[in-house]
Amino acid sequence: MCRRFTILEILVSLVVLSIGVLGILALIPASVASAERTTNSRLATELGAAVLNELRLAAQAPEVEWLPGSAESPARPRVVKLLLRQQNTDPLAITLPYGNDHLLVFPEDRGQALSTFPVVDPGGNSKNGAVAEGQTLPPPRFSFRLKVARSYVNGERVNGLYDVAVLVYQGLEVAADAQPEAILTTQIMAGPLDLLTLGRP
Repeated sequence: MCRRFTILEILVSLVVLSIGVLGILALIPASVASAERTTNSRLATELGAAVLNELRLAAQAPEVEWLPGSAESPARPRVVKLLLRQQNTDPLAITLPYGNDHLLVFPEDRGQALSTFPVVDPGGNSKNGAVAEGQTLPPPRFSFRLKVARSYVNGERVNGLYDVAVLVYQGLEVAADAQPEAILTTQIMAGPLDLLTLGRP
């Protein structure tokens, strides 16, 4: 003779089943948030790498303004600038801290970030070498800031060699205390290089 389930047993089973389903549903938002954080981190890193490549390309042909020299004093650079390409607008001029120990933070306003990106055509092909063929850059929901300082060689800062950090933020309006999604660093050579400092033992 088959045993029938009582109403109490059915209710208990439904409660247990409901708890299990609710537990699974509670995990979905956490999983989505985790996946979004991972995607944002990846996109921010890609954008930072593209900006670094743009800076390296710009460093190959910097704009140098010279101070006139004389028989006793040779001509020396007054200003060294990098022209960073942007989408649908004029290049962005970044004045490097040549000849001084100033830490360049661009833009200077801590609450402001750049929303510029390397130039890429609709097919995903880079017009300046910053992005490989077939790649696409992150959508403009990210922005970045730059920090540049002269590099140390033999305990002294060197003209023409710079430590660069690209800070990538989520959003185009960045609070002063916002934490970057990614930070990428590199060293670039731009403008006349101080060979005397480099040659010291």
